[in-house]
Amino acid sequence: MAEVDLGQVQVYLKLEFHNEGVAMAMIKVTEKGQVTLPVQLRRKLGIKKDDYLVVEAEGEHLKLSKASEAKPLGPEDPIWKLIGRGSSGRKDVSRRHDYYRAQGERKSWRKS
Repeated sequence: MAEVDLGQVQVYLKLEFHNEGVAMAMIKVTEKGQVTLPVQLRRKLGIKKDDYLVVEAEGEHLKLSKASEAKPLGPEDPIWKLIGRGSSGRKDVSRRHDYYRAQGERKSWRKS
């Protein structure tokens, strides 16, 4: 387990390889909260530019794991049966979805 002491903040990095033991590295957190994963570990895990990592807090530890790629929707996916079923009467819902959702939230806040 690698530990970096930044005053009040402690950052740990522990990378586990399922069939190859445990690899550890000490890294530094920048002012913006960014870290650089060592190239040896990126290569070993197959982490490439623009890949996403899932970050989870487990007690005082951070767990990083490579995010799995999302599968494209197939023709049998049930979401296709829902498309076009709404009855808002608005023709721009897909384009202005976030606006309408925020508008509904504001109305609910005013009621409470």
